[in-house]
Amino acid sequence: MTALMQIGEVARRTGLSERALRLYEARGLLKPRRSSGGRRLYGAVELERLQQIQALRRGGFSLRQLEQVLVAEAVELRSFLEAQMVVLEQGIEEQRAALAALERAHRRLAEEPSLDCGALCELIQIGEETM
Repeated sequence: MTALMQIGEVARRTGLSERALRLYEARGLLKPRRSSGGRRLYGAVELERLQQIQALRRGGFSLRQLEQVLVAEAVELRSFLEAQMVVLEQGIEEQRAALAALERAHRRLAEEPSLDCGALCELIQIGEETM
């Protein structure tokens, strides 16, 4: 059995900030017990929930989506995951476009080593518009 821990110990063990833990509680994602003095106490159930939250966050889920998955009575998981994959794919495309713009700017720097920040920003914007 896991001993009950206060918020600082849980933060150290999980790598989450105390602020994040309080936010998860405020959003209804986590329900730590309270000591007679009102301190938050976390046990095995809460640590397992934090592992779920961290896994879903690594999967790109927003706080609102976490609420839907963890708090809602029923979620149609297949369509939820498909929608999340679309969001992540769009993010990947945006990252690819940004990388391509930076690569073009880098090639341009080889031709014009005195390129300033304004010209660099202009190149990136032109690259974004052409994608």
